[in-house]
Amino acid sequence: GTCEDGAGQGWLQCLPVNAGEVYLLGISNFSTSTFPGFSVNFGASPIDYTVPVRVWTGGAGTTAWNTPANWGGCSVPDACTQDVVIYSGAYNQPVIAAAETWTVRDITVSAGASLTVNGVLNVCGHLTVNGQLQGTGWIVFVGGAAYPVQEIRGVLTGATQYIPNLRINRAAPGTVRLMTNVQVAQHVQVSNGTLDLNGKVLYIGGNLSAAAGTGAVLSAPTASKVTFNGGAAQTYSDPDSDPLYDVEVNQPTPSTVTLNNTMRITNSLTLTSGVMVAPTALTREVRVENPAPGAVTPGNPNSLSLIHI
Repeated sequence: GTCEDGAGQGWLQCLPVNAGEVYLLGISNFSTSTFPGFSVNFGASPIDYTVPVRVWTGGAGTTAWNTPANWGGCSVPDACTQDVVIYSGAYNQPVIAAAETWTVRDITVSAGASLTVNGVLNVCGHLTVNGQLQGTGWIVFVGGAAYPVQEIRGVLTGATQYIPNLRINRAAPGTVRLMTNVQVAQHVQVSNGTLDLNGKVLYIGGNLSAAAGTGAVLSAPTASKVTFNGGAAQTYSDPDSDPLYDVEVNQPTPSTVTLNNTMRITNSLTLTSGVMVAPTALTREVRVENPAPGAVTPGNPNSLSLIHI
């Protein structure tokens, strides 16, 4: 017999299922004129099912993350077991309000879609952005043992493609790795875990800080670069002075980057626009450890070096 409904409308043979077995249900919509999505009702079935992926539909006609109707009637995603996909098909794109904190596993912002984070978004897995990411809040990587390496992927260097503020605060030892160049509009904080620049460029519009101790590490292997490009005064704080590879000061309006701890640079320091202030020898100085003559640029009228070097 067939199994789809009591009226005999099904076309697949029944599948015998044994207790304890797990199956994945795949559903495809080939319509190109409507938003991709489904309403699946198991009714009184004894099936124990979960929906690990939440898809933004904007069905409530608002931008509120905290409204189930905007997730196709499913519960609002708020757990390390739930993935989120945001498509461009919805007219209203999601906004996390300033007073809100939400948690997801993997989150993908597809091309043409957008996510605005004015509150806090905890990410337990990977962040992939091919659309727009913006706002004034925080993206916090909180992965545990299930995700020893979390990745930041996609396109994150543009007027509407940036991380507002970035914090590494993992629940277990591990790494957050850049798989693309990343613009952080404001602050970068490494509290627990390793931020691996992975040969990419990290543009910082605010302050860069790392906590003391081996549990918080800023890793900058070969070809990695930190560019301070904020529109106001910036600071650098890292009591352990984790070595950076390349560093550039390139502020659109020349201001300052003040060191609260010694900054170690293994390759080059480029002074394009802005003043690097390192006022104290030994404890608040710049150490360029590359002996090559061109390791430090001579600067220009818009970029001075008030430092011990």
